[in-house]
Amino acid sequence: LILETEFNLLLVNDGAEVKQLLADHLPDLILSDVMMPKMDGFDLLAELKNTEEFSHIPVILLTARADRKSKLTGLNEDADDYIAKPFDADELISRIKNVLRRRNNLRTLFRKNPLLLVPSDAFSWRDTEFLEKARTIVQKNLDNGEFTVNQFCTELGLNRNSVHNKLIALTGESASTYIREIRLAIAVELLLTTNDTIEVIQMNTGFNSRQAFNKVFKSKFNMSPSEFRNHHQNN
Repeated sequence: LILETEFNLLLVNDGAEVKQLLADHLPDLILSDVMMPKMDGFDLLAELKNTEEFSHIPVILLTARADRKSKLTGLNEDADDYIAKPFDADELISRIKNVLRRRNNLRTLFRKNPLLLVPSDAFSWRDTEFLEKARTIVQKNLDNGEFTVNQFCTELGLNRNSVHNKLIALTGESASTYIREIRLAIAVELLLTTNDTIEVIQMNTGFNSRQAFNKVFKSKFNMSPSEFRNHHQNN
């Protein structure tokens, strides 16, 4: 196989077998032929992108059907790429890496700014909706220091494992870290744009004690909240 020197592969014979595979494995990307006997690539793509547990997995369609209508069908169903046969092996590898690189770049952006508005063309509509809903839920419960990951998952309407997998894939963060990073990002905004005391900001962003707030803040920014505010005011 031309891909096995570059990637770890899991192989199935038909689109219908993919859901069985996904019960035990969550791949970084799915490369699928369009022409398959039981479930073709278009049907597989539509099912994956309309199933919230799996909609974040990038899908590349590989096909001999290179006509414009077929290509538009794939891209309109949120295929991440559409590659016509015959193809050059190096080009295929490069395009797979490009899809994975784009996803990794987005995770890096989210780590830098967890309040980042989701680019409309970055993910499927379902994943864009998921990320916007996740951010809104945390912001709605911002001053609730007792807000838990289980409550977060319940409000998202998914089990904890599915939420964890989607957030890791889309933002690079676990659910608990994602919630904490949203709280910290808003705390930073308040430190820079208001005259609220550190204690008020701590309480308004859901940290139950000044000690806990200082600890997580210093771990991320290498200075306490008061030092951070003074540093930016003086610069």
